[in-house]
Amino acid sequence: MVPIVKALQELDIRNNELQLQNMELKRELELIRVGLNLEEKKLSTASFLYQNFPNPFNTETIIKYVVGSNTVKVFLKINNLKGEEVFYSVIEKPGSGEVKIDAGVLSPGMYVFSLVVDTKIADSKVMIVEE
Repeated sequence: MVPIVKALQELDIRNNELQLQNMELKRELELIRVGLNLEEKKLSTASFLYQNFPNPFNTETIIKYVVGSNTVKVFLKINNLKGEEVFYSVIEKPGSGEVKIDAGVLSPGMYVFSLVVDTKIADSKVMIVEE
């Protein structure tokens, strides 16, 4: 009978240790959740561009973007290397989207495309149009 009592005491000690570990893990998980919520909030207000694909291109390319919430005026513009605007497209709502660019509207060369959010350039990338 004594070995059974000793085994029960050891199990009770181990159970208490596991309960403490469980509480610590729950606390760590809660901290992670709080951190993820903060990151989500940051991402929901972030605006950025993906690199166009394909790049270089000679027929058409797609520019994908993400526009954060709480924006007023957003547009995508393409400039040649002289700084002249050669394309302009208004983005009307937040979230992700894409714009298809036909190479026929651009001469072969290098261009900079930018996402402009509330009068500030949020992101820019370079693309190349081939003949």
